Amino acid sequence: MAKKYKTNNPLELSEWLNVDVFIFPLGNIYGFYKYTHRNKQIYVNSDLDYRNKIIVCSHELGHAVLHPRENCPFLKAYTYFENRLELEANLFGTYLLIQTTNEDFMTYGQIINAFNVAEEIAAYKIM
Repeated sequence: MAKKYKTNNPLELSEWLNVDVFIFPLGNIYGFYKYTHRNKQIYVNSDLDYRNKIIVCSHELGHAVLHPRENCPFLKAYTYFENRLELEANLFGTYLLIQTTNEDFMTYGQIINAFNVAEEIAAYKIM
C-alpha cells in the first residue's frame, strides 16, 4: 500500500483510501474507527502530539482496511483489548510505520513499544 501511494503517512493514506479523518478533543480516548452509512471514519484525539496522532491513525487505518464494517475503539495508553481485531490493527500500524525508522520520526524501538508488538514480528517486516 505504501509503495502504491508513495507514502506511509496514515493521514495521507487515509485520503487516498477515502477514509475521513477527524481530529477532535476526545478526553481520555486516543482514537477510534467508525463505520457509518457506508463511510469510513477515523477519530483522533487533538490533544495528542503529532507523533502519537500518527501512531493512533495508523492503528485505526488498520481497522478501516482490515475490518471495514467494525467499530473498534483505540483506548487510553495503548492497552489494547487482547483480541484478533486489535492485534491485526496493531500489526498493520506497526508494519506501516516501521518504514519510518530511517527518518527522524520514530526509532524501531519506539514503534515496537508504542504498538506492544513482539520485536520478532516487527523484525520480520524489515528483513
